[in-house]
Amino acid sequence: MVFFAAPTHAAPRLSRARAVCWLIAPWRAANAQLVAVEQSGGVSGRAALNLALLAFLGMGIVLLNGWMAQWRAVPEHPRAFMLLLLGQLALYAVAAVWVTVRRLPVRGALAIIVLVALASRLAFVAQAPTVSDDIYRYVWDGRIQAAGINPYRYVPADPALTAYRDQAIYPFINRKAVPTIYPPVAQAIFRAIYALQQESVAWTRIVFIGFDLLTIVVIAGLLLRLGLRPERVLLYAWHPLLILELGHSGHIDIVTICFLVLALWARLSDRPWRAGFLLACAALTKFYALIALPALLLQSRRRDFRLPFALIVTIALAYLPFLSVGPAVFGYLGGYVQEEGIASGDRFYLLALLKQWRGGDLPALILPWGLPQLGLAQLYAGAFLLIMGALALWCWLRPIGSLRAIPTRILLLFTVFIALATPTYPWYSLLALAFIPFASKRLMAVAVALVSAAGFLYLQWWWPVSGGLVRAIAYGSGFFGLFLLVISVALRLSRHRRDGAQDSATATEPASLFDRFPWLYIICREWLFRDHTTRIIALLWPSGTPQFGERFLEVGCGPGLYSRGMARRFSQLRVLGLDRSPAQLLHARARATAQRLDNCRFVLGDARALTQPAETIDAIVASRLFTILPERELSLAEMHRVLRAGGRCFIAEPRSRFWTALPLGALWFLAKAARFTGYAPGSYREPTSATVLTDAAFLALLHSQPWGAVSQWHDRQYHYALCEKAASRRAVAALAAD
Repeated sequence: MVFFAAPTHAAPRLSRARAVCWLIAPWRAANAQLVAVEQSGGVSGRAALNLALLAFLGMGIVLLNGWMAQWRAVPEHPRAFMLLLLGQLALYAVAAVWVTVRRLPVRGALAIIVLVALASRLAFVAQAPTVSDDIYRYVWDGRIQAAGINPYRYVPADPALTAYRDQAIYPFINRKAVPTIYPPVAQAIFRAIYALQQESVAWTRIVFIGFDLLTIVVIAGLLLRLGLRPERVLLYAWHPLLILELGHSGHIDIVTICFLVLALWARLSDRPWRAGFLLACAALTKFYALIALPALLLQSRRRDFRLPFALIVTIALAYLPFLSVGPAVFGYLGGYVQEEGIASGDRFYLLALLKQWRGGDLPALILPWGLPQLGLAQLYAGAFLLIMGALALWCWLRPIGSLRAIPTRILLLFTVFIALATPTYPWYSLLALAFIPFASKRLMAVAVALVSAAGFLYLQWWWPVSGGLVRAIAYGSGFFGLFLLVISVALRLSRHRRDGAQDSATATEPASLFDRFPWLYIICREWLFRDHTTRIIALLWPSGTPQFGERFLEVGCGPGLYSRGMARRFSQLRVLGLDRSPAQLLHARARATAQRLDNCRFVLGDARALTQPAETIDAIVASRLFTILPERELSLAEMHRVLRAGGRCFIAEPRSRFWTALPLGALWFLAKAARFTGYAPGSYREPTSATVLTDAAFLALLHSQPWGAVSQWHDRQYHYALCEKAASRRAVAALAAD
């Protein structure tokens, strides 16, 4: 009996050990990745001073929130609230610029960010919520569910619920005569919090703060995964509006944000079922989370079906336990739409402003052919839906160049929605806040301005004299931001047209064999030629790892073998592949997209006239470039120009005549066989035979440029060289001064 009993007791112990390992493994991996970022050298000088300034800014935010937390009722201090909000936004802006521009020690910066975020939120826990009383409805719904009553069946003022009324929660519930509006997942969270601690507004906020800390961790992990600095999570964690709405008011929107970023994590991990489930959970706490759906849909039609299917099934199953009330299961949703003036158009700031200016109702638009008249409210709502529908369709159908485009598109959808919908309450802007750390500088500035201006909307109720000005600032920033986005898109399209014109000018040159038969060189490059990736890594980065944010350039990349290899191995590296052949670049981009290499780009360019500014590239690779390129010294001079001081350039050129002539000879053979456009030697820009550099010619080519150090060697098949650019006189003088 003892022999058989031993495994019975050992099995739970083993399963517990596995569970502990399963929980610890992701944190250990994340810590190792943070250490790698710090050890990569991507840290600005005077690290202690940088961290001290960040901590000083964070302490200012904590003190300002602690001061506000001492007020008995926040609405009683409108002027002080405005000044405090402006002060917090100023500190937040400086801190945001600091972590964006400077490279701080990662773990130290993240520790400060989390501690400041936690302290600023906990400062409000003991204060009664006076900015918004929605949290009392959360506690009430949890209490009703604990009694076994469907929360959608009765309104709080119904006589059937008289026994559940008290003086701590019930008097502070808003809209007592209407049913709850919160969907099933929100109800489940209310019920769980009530089971954890009954009748507690403070505990509700503490649980929401826990969701918020999880959100901060997930956003930092996503930033690290996408090759961005994880300190950018400060753009979310320290925003004054988030601190107020979470720490003081305790809005359920933070749970929606948590589910949304988890859905983004699942989407980036290629888990469509999980992403659909998490998006459904977000929508079942706040319905407008569904705005993110088009950006989360995968490009493959088959996979796209799985995410929405999981979304629909989850929503249907969540509503099943509450269907005993019939159509009333959607609560006050329809009434809320009417109350907020969405149907009448009063909700939309531009229409309300026009109506006030005219001093009456807006005229209707008379349509021809006997169609019904349309008011401006219906026209604005139709234009709003048309714009959001077109943007959603673009997010779904347009291929993504990198995984970073997914959170950027989510932010774009929320930004346009908030700017056009002009929501009355500031907390509706919070969902955009979670995706600001992933955005480019332009979209980031627009979104931050939009969310920050929303905080001043409270003054329209607390300080009626400033109501018109406050709404003009809050909503005007949204429209002005949209205007800037349109201008930015127009400039980008104009730049693309110029690039296309340049490409067309390049296309007027003789055709290229590498474009006519791209598949042949792709096979040779990826399957027949020697792969020098391991040698390149060892020579360009003796430590084995490039620094965070280093720039890598492959000149004459062809199908991008080395560019994709470097981008796949080092997510912190910014990789650029350059080639004159559009067909080769098309293949390289397709492979990079399939491999989800969001830190790798491929551009059309000429090695003899690189468009990169001087001294902006950290490492360069040129393999099999000079065999068909007549202006070798000019190309090498361009590589020397764009390489930064101390940067390294790896060059590999074939010595074997057979391997040198193989690809070009095969391409010319196919051209002759096809007799494309009446074959003549001048029909293609490539020479009829490849050039094999002798040892002396290769060495002379290397010494045509003022390298600081040159190492040259060869084997039977290849010439190799590692060239290091000398430090500039200014850099040498700076080192001597230190």
